[in-house]
Amino acid sequence: MNDILLAHLADTFGAEAAEKIELRPVPEHENGDIALSFFRLSKEMQKSPMEIAAMVKDALQSLDMIQEAVAAGPYCNVTIAPQHYFNAVMNAPLSTQTHAGQHILIEYSSPNTNKPLHIGHSRNNALGGALSSMYEAAGAKVTRVSIINNRGTHICKSMLMYLRNENGETPEQTGEKPDHLVGRYYRNFTIAAEKNPEMEQEAQAMLQQWEAGDVDVRALWERMNEWVYAGWNATYERQRMRFDQWYYESEIYVDGKAMVDEGLQKGLFYKKDDGAVAVDLADYKLDEKILQRSDGTSIYITQDLALACKRQAEHEADKMIYITAIPQNYHFQVLFILLNILGKVPQKKLSHIGYGLISLPEGKMSSRKGTVIQADAAMDELHNLAFAAITERNPQMPEPERREAAEEIMNGAWKFYMLSVTPKKGIVYDAERAVRFEGSTGPYLQYAGVRIQSLFQKSGVDMDSITGDAGLLGDAEKPLGAKILEWQNVLERAVADENPTTITTYLLELTQSWSSYYASTSVLNAESEEIKNARLLLARKVYTVLKNGLNLLGIDIPKKM
Repeated sequence: MNDILLAHLADTFGAEAAEKIELRPVPEHENGDIALSFFRLSKEMQKSPMEIAAMVKDALQSLDMIQEAVAAGPYCNVTIAPQHYFNAVMNAPLSTQTHAGQHILIEYSSPNTNKPLHIGHSRNNALGGALSSMYEAAGAKVTRVSIINNRGTHICKSMLMYLRNENGETPEQTGEKPDHLVGRYYRNFTIAAEKNPEMEQEAQAMLQQWEAGDVDVRALWERMNEWVYAGWNATYERQRMRFDQWYYESEIYVDGKAMVDEGLQKGLFYKKDDGAVAVDLADYKLDEKILQRSDGTSIYITQDLALACKRQAEHEADKMIYITAIPQNYHFQVLFILLNILGKVPQKKLSHIGYGLISLPEGKMSSRKGTVIQADAAMDELHNLAFAAITERNPQMPEPERREAAEEIMNGAWKFYMLSVTPKKGIVYDAERAVRFEGSTGPYLQYAGVRIQSLFQKSGVDMDSITGDAGLLGDAEKPLGAKILEWQNVLERAVADENPTTITTYLLELTQSWSSYYASTSVLNAESEEIKNARLLLARKVYTVLKNGLNLLGIDIPKKM
């Protein structure tokens, strides 16, 4: 609709002039659907905005789609004929092509094999999953990847503690989820090391044994890692997370050490007195960075150098995005500089999205101290809260259906809670708030979708096959139609800013607009069958936009709640 307007004005005033005409919302106290602004065009045409508004008003009169055009000072307020307006609403696109032809590689989750996933990983997963879907909705090819940090001192700590307390226990024997068993040994190491600090050196020595290929150390490492992988897979499946490719630190750290050696030979890096390899980043107003320990073992940035090169060679992506918590900002700033000065990956292709940490009402979480909410426990709590709420609202619903709905609500609750706060801000986790059916929550939006489904069930008309004349809709439906027409711009802005919160805010506004309309306007008891069907068409479009937006966030609408 906007394109038709501007194309007509381009024919009248020229394409360059039309590009300088801005489309804005009409002020609340004035009539119209779109306000055309001419401040940018005024200088070029050497006419006042008021003169241009009068000219445009006359030029638009010949368009069938225009019901009224009024010059209002420096603006021209345009009212679109209902048939054209609501046809545009019903045909409003759900996607865009702003990134068509681009290949975006997104790394997220990237856990360590010394513990289960916790709610910090959940925020990472929510952001990575949503951003991937958003880029796809913008026409890009997206490759979802994760790096499994499956070697290092932290891994050896769990292994060392297991050896010290070896009694042959397995997840099958203890009944524990396998990744939780490994996490228990990591926590026990932290407790034991407080009394026996020498254990830290023992863990480092075990890492040296691992890098040297010690058979027994490698066998235990493989055994405990497999336990963790099995546990993670169950969590990822429940969270509905998917990845196109997994990378393993154990398979690339040697290549990373070779890149460190290459930097040494080129004089870009240097050896310190203790044998550690470092780089001086003073020219970039950054501190010295250690790239390899004095004992020759590698660290995160060692493998990340090789990983970026491997991905670039395999995928030739236009952009590689890393998603981690804000404390890793410095790490990626250094990584991108090193990849650039080594001539491996252009810095313009690399991007890091840092997100704020999650805390509890009582303070910060710590995996080492065991003061962290595991992702599995968080999902269980949300499921139980949702099940209780459904049971109270609809006790006649069979329990299997209540359990199925509770799982959908749980998924909507935590994802929306994580995504409704702009990534850079921290989050105080509150399960009861996240799962509420009222307010700015995922369940509130899901419930709105369920109610629209119920509306169609009561109407006796199938949502997918409803037909009617949208042109019968009028002023009462215009605000809701305007909100639907915003969707494509909202999606484009969300992708450009790489911020799913733009979408969560819009979906709340859309749902609130629908609720206000539905409360004041009868759908099923409309003045005529034709108007009822027209309003059902509008309800279906609201549902379609809501469902599509939620799907981008990884959330589905249940059948019942």
